[in-house]
Amino acid sequence: GLDGKAVALPVGIVTVSVVDLEGKPIGGVPVKLGKITKETDAEGKVMFEQVPLESEGAPIKYTFVFTIKGKEFSKDYELSTARRSITFIGELFTLKVRVVGAAGQPLPYAKVKVMRGGVEVGTFTADESGVVQVPDLLLDDYSVEVSWKGYTGTGTVTKDDLKTGRIVEISLAPYVEIAGIPLEFGTFVALIIGIILLVIVIVIILSEYIRWRGRRLGIYPPAPPKK
Repeated sequence: GLDGKAVALPVGIVTVSVVDLEGKPIGGVPVKLGKITKETDAEGKVMFEQVPLESEGAPIKYTFVFTIKGKEFSKDYELSTARRSITFIGELFTLKVRVVGAAGQPLPYAKVKVMRGGVEVGTFTADESGVVQVPDLLLDDYSVEVSWKGYTGTGTVTKDDLKTGRIVEISLAPYVEIAGIPLEFGTFVALIIGIILLVIVIVIILSEYIRWRGRRLGIYPPAPPKK
């Protein structure tokens, strides 16, 4: 100051929390303040010490840079003696895919490969209801490759799907599974027709046999003589 006294800036510890859209902490996120970069812990928190909090009684604006999944997000926050903690909401989304058969039935434990811009995010296994959920993804379009017992299919999960939390259904050809063997609709119908025809043939053969045996035992009258 003009009177020769040094002006002491109030300093303090600033706590930064990084959470996802559902409020769950995100660990392992590099947070940069000035030249210092620190990573969030398992609770999504990081602390910066000896941070000047006010200048001439006014809050100080700082730019924080958060690196999530390789993408940088920068945001300005005003800090003061009254505001020493901030929360950054990382825009991370959950991709949801349901794998179904031609009749709309779930295909359990289907394999779902998720790609972003041609780069594989990972391969995941669906649950019993044919659903795969992949959390903590950046807002983007994703392509998926689905496989189940030799059948394959592809689909797209859009930014809008991620934002709304919509489940994207991907349908594969199998219509029904009999004795562990997946059958397509045409095969299934052919099988049913085949079974019906077989039953009819068996019924005819049985009825003829019963008539023949009945005649031999004298239960039925003999066939009328041909004229």
